[in-house]
Amino acid sequence: MEFPDDRFRDDELFPADREAEPAPPPSPRPIEESNGGQSFLTETAEEEGEIAPFLPAQPRTLPDTGLSRAFLIDLALKTIHYAGLPAATHVTERMALPAAIVQEVLAMLADDHLCEMVSSSNAMAGNYRYRLTSTGMERVADALERCRYAGPAPVTAEQ
Repeated sequence: MEFPDDRFRDDELFPADREAEPAPPPSPRPIEESNGGQSFLTETAEEEGEIAPFLPAQPRTLPDTGLSRAFLIDLALKTIHYAGLPAATHVTERMALPAAIVQEVLAMLADDHLCEMVSSSNAMAGNYRYRLTSTGMERVADALERCRYAGPAPVTAEQ
């Protein structure tokens, strides 16, 4: 591509004889924390083995997610719907929640006759495959009308 003005020529902006210098490796930055109006610097979170203060804690139970039972059920139904015949491990990865919480949600789906286990490659619960029932297909159709999102479970504003 030719420019009408010579000042935009590539050989002037990027001379061939100039070698690119490698960028220095990033150095760890301290994390600034607030303590009752006072600020102080600490070691990096990685060095201390802690999670950075701006990240929410990983939920351990269903109520810890801060999300309603209905929302999590709809999210799991949509995930199963989009995947076809997913394993529990796939649902866990897509929802980005701990396996124990996803297993609890999948158990609720089975109890409500919204999905069923159809196969397993071995005795591990994470390898069961799930399929929507006719009731589950009706429920997911309603959920998809409200919202088509089926990705990682969101983090609430309070968290």
